[in-house]
Order: sequence, then C-alpha cells, then structure tokens
Amino acid sequence: MYELHPSRHQDSGSALARSRTGPVGRSALVGIGLALLLALPAFGEGIERTFEVAPGGRLAVDASGASVSVKGTTANRVQVAVTRGTDSAADIERDYEVNFNQSKEGVTIEIKSRRRFQIGFRRGLEVTVEVPSRYNAEIASSGGSVAVRDLTGEIGARTSGGSLRFEDIDGAIVGATSGGSVTVAQASGDVDVTTSGGSVKVGEVDGKVTAKTSGGSISIKRAGAGVVAETSGGWIEVSEVRGPIQASTSGGSIRAFLAEQPTADSRLSTSGGSVTVTVAEGLALDIDARASGGGVKSDLAVKSSEDKRDRLVGSLNGGGPQLVVRASGGSVRLERGR
Repeated sequence: MYELHPSRHQDSGSALARSRTGPVGRSALVGIGLALLLALPAFGEGIERTFEVAPGGRLAVDASGASVSVKGTTANRVQVAVTRGTDSAADIERDYEVNFNQSKEGVTIEIKSRRRFQIGFRRGLEVTVEVPSRYNAEIASSGGSVAVRDLTGEIGARTSGGSLRFEDIDGAIVGATSGGSVTVAQASGDVDVTTSGGSVKVGEVDGKVTAKTSGGSISIKRAGAGVVAETSGGWIEVSEVRGPIQASTSGGSIRAFLAEQPTADSRLSTSGGSVTVTVAEGLALDIDARASGGGVKSDLAVKSSEDKRDRLVGSLNGGGPQLVVRASGGSVRLERGR
C-alpha cells in the first residue's frame, strides 16, 4: 500500500503556482492591468479652449469661485484651461456656467456658479490662461487668488477672497483684494494696490507706488517716482524712493530712504512707533521733525531754527520741499545716506 504525503502535494502545488506567476506570468498580468487602465474614462481634463489672437488685445476674466493665473508667452494665441481637481468637463459644467467669447478687442471668459449655496466641501476652480506677451488683462474673482506674470500691458485685478501676485509686468498695475496679501515683484509702470486683509510687498517699480492696507505691513524695495503708503495695522519700510513719499501708520514704525531730490513735499507719520528717515547726500529740504513719545536725533547738517529734544525744524542744503516727520509713539531718527 502506498501512503499519501500531504507535504509533498503541497510543495508541488506551490511550485505550480510559482511557475504561473513567474516572469512570463507577471508580464501578462501587467499587460492586462494596463489594458484595463486604458479602457477607463479620462478624468481631470477639465475645459480647454484656444483662440488665435493678435498681440495688444485684451483678456477679460470674471470668475466666480475660482483662482486665476495668467502668463504671457511667445505664441499669438489665448489658451484657457478650467480645472477642478480630477473633475471632468461635465462635472464642472454641472456646477458652473462657463462662457467664452472672442471679439476684435480680445477674449472674454465668464464663469458663474449654478448653485446659490454650496453644501459640503468642494475644491475651487483653477483658471489658467496663456496669452501673447504683449497683452492687457482685467481679472475679477470672487473666491480665489489672482496671479499675473510676464506681460507687457495694462493690468487690473480684483478679488474678494484671495491674494494678488504680479511678476515681471511691463506696464501699470491696479489691484485690490479684501481677503489676502499683495505681492508685486517687478513693474515698469505705476502700481496702485489695496488690501483690507493682509500685507503688501513690492519689489522694484520704475513708476509711482501707491500701497494701502488696513490689516498688515508694507514693504517697498524701490519706487522710481514717489510713494504713498498707508496702513492701520503694521510697519512700513521703503528701501529706496526717488521722489516724494507720503507714509502713515497707526500700528508700527516707519523706515525710508530718500534717494533722490523730491519735487514735492513728503510726510511720514506714526501713532504707534518710531520713524527713521535716511536722506541721500545733497538733497535740499525744509525739515520739520517732532516726536511726542521720544526724542529727535539727527546727523544731518540742518540749519535749525528750532532744535530741542523732541523737535527739529530747519533747512538742509539751503532748503527745498518740506520733509515732515511725526512720531507720537516713539522717536525720530534722521540719518545721512550716501
């Protein structure tokens, strides 16, 4: 009689299974898996449109609940992509009415929500637009951030729910947000930006800079034609201004460098800190500096008519436009620059 040996049968079965899943078997399984993936419907493509245009036109975007990004390219076309995570075009159009229009002036994009109330969490729309490098843009969003870069033209942007960012703009910028910060990396024209909910950071601007916020600090690296800076909730720093400066804050200190002879009066005032003004060599000014919470110190060669611990009034290099400095919560420092 023969005895059965279960362990031998199990070993042979395992060997058979290993032979079936060897290099050839595994390749077959991978091939089947790829075929199944390719057979699935494509998701995340969103809505895409392309318009052939001439340089110098205008892009207008009015988008509800969307973040908008606009970039200049070398191609003479406007290319638009509207996406929301992995949603398809049908998914997006179920929740939003998306309209495109092309005219001789340029391209218009309008996006409106079909839902009056949003139930549950939904990822916001992303609108990405590429335009010719020489193009104007007017962007409006009620629920997201706006970013514009690499354009030659007039730029306008406003949003009630996000930040604003501008980079490498050869032209003027007007921007406003009630819910985020503002950043301008570089611009050749005048810059006028406002926020009621964040800070303002400006890099190098050839024109005049107007920056206002009620909820943060203001930083300006260089302004080529004057500065107006106002905040009620932070400090102000202007590393270099060529032209007059008007700066005021009720919640921090002010530092500024006057690098060039101004043609109009300047005023810097704070209710909650100190003021430091550096004046380049050779500037001619009439100075009126006062501090009610500290002293006034100066290393400028001011011909004074009134020189006390808390005030300095007089002329510098024969006098010129007024430089008025007020600090009610700290000291005033006037420094000699190069």
